[in-house]
Amino acid sequence: MDPGSKQAPPLSGARLGLRERKKLATRQSVQAAALQLALERGVDRVTVEEICKVAEIAPRTFFNHFAGKDEALVGDIPPDLDQAALERIRDGRPDRLWDDLGALLLSYAPRISVRREEFLARRRMLQHPSLMPRVHARFAALEQSLIEAIAFRTGTDPTADAYPQMVAGMTVTAMKVAMRRWTSAADDRPLEDYIDESIAALRSALSV
Repeated sequence: MDPGSKQAPPLSGARLGLRERKKLATRQSVQAAALQLALERGVDRVTVEEICKVAEIAPRTFFNHFAGKDEALVGDIPPDLDQAALERIRDGRPDRLWDDLGALLLSYAPRISVRREEFLARRRMLQHPSLMPRVHARFAALEQSLIEAIAFRTGTDPTADAYPQMVAGMTVTAMKVAMRRWTSAADDRPLEDYIDESIAALRSALSV
């Protein structure tokens, strides 16, 4: 995770208690407010005070969830991995690794698809130069978490061995390609279709 950033609650609502659901709802409300203001005024003209006013929260509440304006604007792209997801990658059978990685990527789809219009608008906004480093940092944090989980599962070194780094990097790339194709598609095919195709193409290329 990017230093100084705030950890989002895991986005798997069926397993969340009331307190976590409220925290998640507040976080999503703040992200929506930040996005609305950025689309209306431009990224550079959005302030934390204005975000709080639109989201109807106090600044203290804002900073309980986000380190600053840019983090709220980027939002949860990509969504954070929860501990259960990491444990499935870390503790599974070595010969089922690609199956579990595919299932992991598919688990992201409902979290993103349910907020499709917001996600599409945010993707356009994230091309702003001030936000791109934070987006890259979030993907890098996701990749590092996968590297460590894959290394544990396969008995390899997360720093010295190429295997966990290559597999994690290809998995994150597969996710990026699926999201890019989904957001630019003219049809209404679900994100799951594009994730399935990314994983199938990757497995075909690697013959696994």
